Amino acid sequence: MSAYIMTLTLPDRTGAAKMALQFATSLVKKGHRVLLIHGVPPEARNGNLDESVLPAMLEAGIETKMDRRLTTGRFWVSRDLAKTARKCEAQAIIGVNQRDRPFALKAAALAGISGIISVQNQHRFWGSKVVSFAKRTFYTRYVRKFARLAVCTSEPVQKELTEWMKVPVDRTVILQNGIDTSKFPTLQRETLLEIRRSLGVEEDTFLWLNVGRIDYQKGLDLLVEALGKLRQHNTQWKLISVGTVTSGTNQNRMQDYFEKLKQRVRELNLQERVIFA
Repeated sequence: MSAYIMTLTLPDRTGAAKMALQFATSLVKKGHRVLLIHGVPPEARNGNLDESVLPAMLEAGIETKMDRRLTTGRFWVSRDLAKTARKCEAQAIIGVNQRDRPFALKAAALAGISGIISVQNQHRFWGSKVVSFAKRTFYTRYVRKFARLAVCTSEPVQKELTEWMKVPVDRTVILQNGIDTSKFPTLQRETLLEIRRSLGVEEDTFLWLNVGRIDYQKGLDLLVEALGKLRQHNTQWKLISVGTVTSGTNQNRMQDYFEKLKQRVRELNLQERVIFA
């Protein structure tokens, strides 16, 4: 049995955390030990247990340990991560969130083991031009130098690493997120029609469905612009977007993004066609 350490700054219920749960669960099922080092969970901020992936992690047999320094960005956490890796004889350290990947990679290098990152989205570095540039430079240097393997969810994500950050392509792999459709409920036709009626969508109207949180990473602004061009065609269609702004460090920024998104919908005269459910 081998041991692995995984870092997760935001143990919420978004895509990255859920994929971390899938990876860790698979390792545990193979008989390996997985220790999740995580930042401050959502329930510590607002009392809502449903927003955290930690209960599911524990149920799957994954050990968890909170280290506030992942949340606050204290870089010397890498030293202690390396000590923990040596103590449990870990084979690798896996960094999941963009904020904790440099810590994980540095710790892996200090411990003399493999550093792996799970890259769910294309990168965005917040702050002024100077701050953004500094973050990007620091992050790129660590990924290029220490990442033994970067698991990417798509070709654009892989290209960003190989073409922009100059990570050798043989140190990257594409592993697209999978969805278990067997767990989807089967709904009767009348139930589906009732859902349409409740949302003001007629039976003969073509319906687009977008599922995901309100976040710049999801490209909803691009979708709205595309639908604005589609509107000039005389066809009956509507879009339902299921999702909202989630809690976290970017909540206020994403709420502002959402307001601008709704404003753009009004400017394109799409308010009767685009429904934020």
